Amino acid sequence: MHRFAAAILLWTGTSYAKPASPSSEVVLLEKVIADELAQTRTPGAAMVVVKDGAVVYARGFGRASSERSAPVTTATLFRLGSTTKMLTATAVLSLVADGKLSLTQPVTRYLPTLGEAFSRVTLQQLLSHSAGLCEATPKIDSRDDDALEREIAGWAGTQRFYTDPGAQYSYAGPSYYLSGRLLELVTGKPYADVMEQLVFAPLGMKSSTLRPLLALTRPLAQGHVASLDGVQVVRPMVENVAMYPGGSVFSCADDLGRFMLAMLAGAPLGKPRVAREFLQRRFALPTPPPDRGKSFYGFGTVAYDLAEVPVFEHGGVRRGYGSFIRMIPAKQVGIAVLANLNGTNLRKSVARATHIFAGLDEPRDEPRPPIAPLASELAAVAGEYRQCGLSWRYSVAGDTLLREFAGEKTVMKRRAPLYYAADDGQDALFLLDAKGQVEYVHSDLVSAKKQSAPDPGPRSAAGRAP
Repeated sequence: MHRFAAAILLWTGTSYAKPASPSSEVVLLEKVIADELAQTRTPGAAMVVVKDGAVVYARGFGRASSERSAPVTTATLFRLGSTTKMLTATAVLSLVADGKLSLTQPVTRYLPTLGEAFSRVTLQQLLSHSAGLCEATPKIDSRDDDALEREIAGWAGTQRFYTDPGAQYSYAGPSYYLSGRLLELVTGKPYADVMEQLVFAPLGMKSSTLRPLLALTRPLAQGHVASLDGVQVVRPMVENVAMYPGGSVFSCADDLGRFMLAMLAGAPLGKPRVAREFLQRRFALPTPPPDRGKSFYGFGTVAYDLAEVPVFEHGGVRRGYGSFIRMIPAKQVGIAVLANLNGTNLRKSVARATHIFAGLDEPRDEPRPPIAPLASELAAVAGEYRQCGLSWRYSVAGDTLLREFAGEKTVMKRRAPLYYAADDGQDALFLLDAKGQVEYVHSDLVSAKKQSAPDPGPRSAAGRAP
């Protein structure tokens, strides 16, 4: 077990006291963070680590804006992106613990106007991305509190499912938009106010908010994008209330430390059921051999074993920002990082912190070399795959697979049975039905279904490329 008597940062409510002489391992951690910030050209970041019921490390790095000299501190707000989902799930679970929502009842119990298509959808499926919903950007783009209500109301008469509820995992923001709308219906308040009431205030997350006009009154990191011309502040800030439940919380290292401490203690919000439900493996993620059946999606988290120790984590991207939260209940360790560059989540730094504070090492992510093609398998996977309005076509090109999407063609090489990847990392995992026939393709978190007949009806969808 690692010991960090010299590295402990004292929890003092809203501030941290840094030790005079940090341990050599913490010095090395800070070098890894500094190097990763330089390599990615990230202006600023913050990290917080909790262990055994206390904050053991917290520090800001760099600048809150490339245009100003204000430093990042542990109180600096960043926009989280998809790590918001675990906070939305926490609010839902709070109402489940109170008996006001059910994980297993049809969502039409709370919103009958969703129609018959949603009568087999449950909150458990929504929170684990297994409801069969297509990925899609909201049609409503608004800064008004009723945006989420109007977005969900607009789903009537549109194609929302690519497969049956509960049949397959596919990451879908709309699953969390609908979950957020159910929070509004049960409480009678806008989602932003629900989160303040159910999560932020009870956990002492005093700076966290969904409202930009509040965030602007607090220390705030500006989001950035990188290009060949350098790193620039994102202008204007991306803001759409209809997307709030899936990725829009502003938070800081101090507040995320409080969240992780509460969850790891086993009774966040004074409700043990919240942690019991939150820290579970829910739906198996499609993964190629030999890792098949070893990763799961929970409620706003990806769950898997690291050296046979369960880990729950999630990354987030919101234009201009990146975040990552990892919790290891068996080690009573939580790690969170925030960055103000688009898509940056400092995974090398998280890996180093995991080694230091949890004694766990991540395996090397080595690219899989090509293996011998199999003509019968190539023939089986070839065809058209759809998710609502999106279509991907796979065809055989000699001894490789050719993917066509949005006018672009990509050569995919066989790397494992039913698993193909391009040299640039784009991949495709083909999934079988109960009869051993290819039914889905999965890539970049999204699944699409193989077509045996024309796909009917008008559709509205946007997303990644399976």
